[in-house]
Amino acid sequence: MRLGLSPSSVACGIVVIWSVTQPGHAAVACDSSSEDQTTVVLALDGVPYSVIGLAREQGAFDGWQTQRPLVATFPSMTNVSFSAILQPLDVGPVAGYEIPHFDRDRNRMVGKLPFGAKKRAYAWRDVVEKERQGSWKHAMGYLTPRRLAFAELAQMEETVLASDQDFLVVYLARTDSLTHLHGYQSTLRFLLELDPRLEALQEQYRQQTSRCLRLVLLSDHGNTDEKVRRAKGLKRQLRRSGFNLRSRLEGPNDAVAPTFGLVNFGAIYVQDRRARDAAESIAAHPNVELAAFVSGSQEVTVLAGEASARLGWRETPDGPRYSYEPTGGDPLALSTAVSRLRATGALDDDGFAKSEDWLVHSIEAPYPNAPKRIIDSLTGTYVKHAASVLFSIEPGYAWGRKAAYLVARIKGGLLEGTHGGLDSLSSSGFFLVNDAALDPGRPVSSSDALSFLTTERSVPAVASE
Repeated sequence: MRLGLSPSSVACGIVVIWSVTQPGHAAVACDSSSEDQTTVVLALDGVPYSVIGLAREQGAFDGWQTQRPLVATFPSMTNVSFSAILQPLDVGPVAGYEIPHFDRDRNRMVGKLPFGAKKRAYAWRDVVEKERQGSWKHAMGYLTPRRLAFAELAQMEETVLASDQDFLVVYLARTDSLTHLHGYQSTLRFLLELDPRLEALQEQYRQQTSRCLRLVLLSDHGNTDEKVRRAKGLKRQLRRSGFNLRSRLEGPNDAVAPTFGLVNFGAIYVQDRRARDAAESIAAHPNVELAAFVSGSQEVTVLAGEASARLGWRETPDGPRYSYEPTGGDPLALSTAVSRLRATGALDDDGFAKSEDWLVHSIEAPYPNAPKRIIDSLTGTYVKHAASVLFSIEPGYAWGRKAAYLVARIKGGLLEGTHGGLDSLSSSGFFLVNDAALDPGRPVSSSDALSFLTTERSVPAVASE
C-alpha cells in the first residue's frame, strides 16, 4: 500500500514539541509486512552516537535494528542539520547558521537576541512548528531541562495518540540542553527511561487504532564530552591581521564575525578577495583546528596549521561527486579514507567519489564526510547567507556570546559539552529504527536521513541529494 501523500500534505502532519526525551526500556518491533502502520520520526536534539550505544549496552531498545551514525552538516548545528534532514519536505535553506546572522543582501547583522528570536527565518521550523517559542521559554529550557523534559515527553505521547496522520515527525529539543549542562550520563538516563515509554506508547497505539507504530529515532548532531573552555583572542587574531571588526562590510579590511551560543565553530564575512587572508589569520589561532573558504570555481581551500588541501565537486548523471587534493600535509586526515575509496573502485580517475562513499569510508576519520560537508557549508546548500570563511575549533573549546557564558556560570560552571565543529564528536548523531525495512545498513548523513522513509509503505519517493 502506498500512501497518497505529497510533501506538502506530509508537512501538515508534522508536529514539533520543544522538549527533551527521557530514557527507557525496549520497544515492540513493528511488523514490516503489515500495511496498517504509522511511521513516527522522533527527532532528538544533540544526542551523541556514543550515548545511544551506551543505552543499548544496558539493554535499551532491544529488538530494534543496529544503530547507525548520522553525520551532521557543518557546522553541526540544529538549524542547519534539520534543514538538511527535512529537505524531502521542501523546507529550503535557513537564513543563517544561527539566530544572529549576517544578511548579505542587507549588509548588516539581523536576528539579535533576545528579541530577534521571535523573528527567526528558519524554514524547517516554519514548516513543522505549531507555535513559535519565545526567548524566555527557550532560556528556561536551559535552566530547567529535566523538568521540562518530563513534561514534554508526556505531551509527545499525547500528540502521537491523538494524531490521525500516517506519517508524523516529533521534535524533542531538551536532550541538547541536558547534554550541554549535565553531560552524557544525564542524557543516558533519559534514553533508558524513554525506552519503556516508547514500548508502552506502541502498545497503547496498537490497542487504540489497531495499527502498528514504526519508530525512527534520530539525532541531528553530537556533542563533545568534556568541560568547555573559552577559546580566547579569536577576534584579536583578526585585528592583528589588519581586519576591522564591524557590523557591516564597507571598506576592504572590514570583517563581520558574529558570535552564537557556546559552540566550537565560527563564521567570518569579508570581501571576497580577502577570504584567504581571513582564513589564514584565524587558522593560525592555537585553538582553531581548520578554516575553509571558497577559492575558485567549484573549489574550496582548507587550511590547518601548515597543512592545506583543495576540495572540489562536480555534477554527474548519478549525482554530485567530491574530491580531496592535499596541497601540503593532510589537513582533514583523509589519507586512509582515500586509500579505501581507491581500493574499492569508488574513486574515479580524477579523484572524485560520491558523498555516500566518502561517508562510509571516512566514518572513523576525525572529520567524517568532510568534503561534502565543508562544500555545502560555504556554497549555500542549507544556509542562504553563507560565510566567507568557516572555521572549526578543537573539541573542549568554544566561542560565543558573553550571555551564553553567563548562563553556563549560573548553572554551576562551564558546559559539559558543545558542538558546531567539523570534528567527529560534535558531528555524530544517530539513526535507529524498529523496522528492518527502514534500516539503511550503513552510516547516514543529514541529507539522506529521511530518504530511507521513501518506501511503498511510507511517504512517496522524493528526490534526494
